[in-house]
Amino acid sequence: MVEVAKKVMASNIVAPAPYISILAILVTSGCTRDIRTDLVHHQFEVGNQAFTIALPSEFQRDTSESFVQFLIPEYRTSRSLRFTASLPPLDDSPRQTSLRHGGELRYDIATHSGGSGGIETELVGQIAIAETTIGITVTDQDEFSPNPDWCIEFLHTLRIE
Repeated sequence: MVEVAKKVMASNIVAPAPYISILAILVTSGCTRDIRTDLVHHQFEVGNQAFTIALPSEFQRDTSESFVQFLIPEYRTSRSLRFTASLPPLDDSPRQTSLRHGGELRYDIATHSGGSGGIETELVGQIAIAETTIGITVTDQDEFSPNPDWCIEFLHTLRIE
């Protein structure tokens, strides 16, 4: 994708100026590798409420647990997304993000000692949508810079069914 973007910017192809500006920023900042077009919609229930979320195709639902968990199977470093009916406690001033389809994510981030894949971090929080509040735990592991808020872009697709 980066090579295509560079060719478009270097060629005489006429494209809308905002598109070229955004593409130039993405290419020069290295962000094009994070653009996802292979999202899969998953339906699940937490408590008595049904939800849908769009996640990258490599994520699969783990049906062996009593809670709803999506993870990348057989991946060297841990990356998972777990939804529960129980609400985890939060610090007095948690971080907050408003979700595009309504709702509010309130969360804390903790760092834990690493395993063979590096440092492990965890985002623990609560998502309030309409009259429903659910718990969320997100993990990420990386040798250099784990980032558990990788999930926020996908939580924007979370909807009540």
